[in-house]
Amino acid sequence: MGWIERGPWLRRWERNGRGKPLRAYCERKLNRWRRQLIRKGRRLKALGASARHRLRIRAKRFRYMLEALTGIVPVFDHGEFRHVHKPAKQLQRTLGDLRDLKRFARPGLSAQGDNPGQRRPPGYRGQRQKLRSAAMDAYRTLKEAGAC
Repeated sequence: MGWIERGPWLRRWERNGRGKPLRAYCERKLNRWRRQLIRKGRRLKALGASARHRLRIRAKRFRYMLEALTGIVPVFDHGEFRHVHKPAKQLQRTLGDLRDLKRFARPGLSAQGDNPGQRRPPGYRGQRQKLRSAAMDAYRTLKEAGAC
C-alpha cells in the first residue's frame, strides 16, 4: 500500500494540487453514488416492487462500498461515515423487509378458504405501512446527511 502513497507517478498529482488522488477519487465516487441513490428514491412512495428492489440493490452496493473503502482508503474515520452508512443500511433493510412481506403474503387464503390469494394475512396492511414509513425516514436521513 506504500507504493500508492509514495510512487513517482504521484508527483504530477501533487504539482496540480491534488495531494491524495485515491482519496479524492473515492470521495467523488461515493458522493456520486449517494446522489444517484437519492435521485432514484425521490418518489419512493410511488415506486413499484421492481423499482424498489433496484433501489434496495443500489443502497446495498453503496453501503458495501462505504465499508470496503473505509478499510482501504482513509476516506474518513469509522465514526464519521456513520452519518451516511446507517441510513443506507436502514433503507436497504426496510426495502428488503417490505419485499419479503409482499412475497410471503401471496399464499394467503380468504376467510372461507375458497379463493386463494384474495386476502392478505392479518396485520399485513399495518405492517406494510410501518415498513414504508421506515423506508421514507431512512431515505430522508440519507438525503439530509450531506456529502461523504
